[in-house]
Amino acid sequence: MLLFFIDLIETVTLDMGDNMKISCVKAKEDKKSFRIAQSIGMDVYLVEQMEKVDEVLDDLIQKNYHTIFLSNELAGFSQKLMKDYYRDKKINIIIAKSKRIEK
Repeated sequence: MLLFFIDLIETVTLDMGDNMKISCVKAKEDKKSFRIAQSIGMDVYLVEQMEKVDEVLDDLIQKNYHTIFLSNELAGFSQKLMKDYYRDKKINIIIAKSKRIEK
């Protein structure tokens, strides 16, 4: 369905089976979020255009991802997060807290 968005997303894949599909979604410029998840081979999707976050989430849901960790930065760009995804009991979207460096 969203084949034309493949060029907008880079992915690191790990086959976790059909029962438990987990992914992380962050902005391409975000160098800090989900580094550990990526280093152990979890699916980490890098979104080039933050306005397209809902389309990326729709694509992941269509691919049967049940749990999606979403960076706090991208959550602010989602129009469907509270309207559609919040009420869907089949998926869990978790907004990851952003890391702030204290001076």
